Amino acid sequence: MTYIDLFGKVDQKDSHGKYYFIFFTNTAKAHSHIKFLKTKEADVALDAIKKYITFIFTQTRIQTGKKIKCFWFNSSKEYINQEVLD
Repeated sequence: MTYIDLFGKVDQKDSHGKYYFIFFTNTAKAHSHIKFLKTKEADVALDAIKKYITFIFTQTRIQTGKKIKCFWFNSSKEYINQEVLD
């Protein structure tokens, strides 16, 4: 299972001027990935989610030959829309 959580606005921006970040945590491998975002808008978060899902699907199939079964989004639903659910 992969947990996905969007966080921010933080008080200090990173070195690239980004105030938000999205966490992807794979519980099976105890691995986390953080993507920094300039805004919390749905299209920006959706782009980061799509890129991560493409990456993780590719890596999982290469390493194990299995498919990802579940993603879990936090309950605040700030970036959940029909496109994400599809």
